[in-house]
Amino acid sequence: MRAPFEDLRVWQTAQKLAVEIYRTTELFPASERYSLSAQLRRAAISVSANIAEGNARRFRREYIQACYVARGSIAEVKSLLNLSFRLGFLAHPDYCALLEGYNNAGRMLQRLIARLDDTAKG
Repeated sequence: MRAPFEDLRVWQTAQKLAVEIYRTTELFPASERYSLSAQLRRAAISVSANIAEGNARRFRREYIQACYVARGSIAEVKSLLNLSFRLGFLAHPDYCALLEGYNNAGRMLQRLIARLDDTAKG
């Protein structure tokens, strides 16, 4: 039986992006295994995990708060991707593709937050 969050496109997108982050960070230097690579992975995982956690909460305000945390994780991933690119760990096409994926996920998440907030008010 599927959990309700698994039907959310934003959750599905965040999961796919986290897989891409894992694949990408496999190519980072071994010296980054416990620093930048690990931080990037944790932030990427946090996006879908917080969406799922919020979806399981009893109160809509808690769901919205968890979505805000997920949105913060998206910003963290984007910042870490920028640093990874500047350090030469990411090729420009890979950086652009991941950045666009997270920009898209951020827009989807913002629409979810707006829908939840409208529902909470009405």
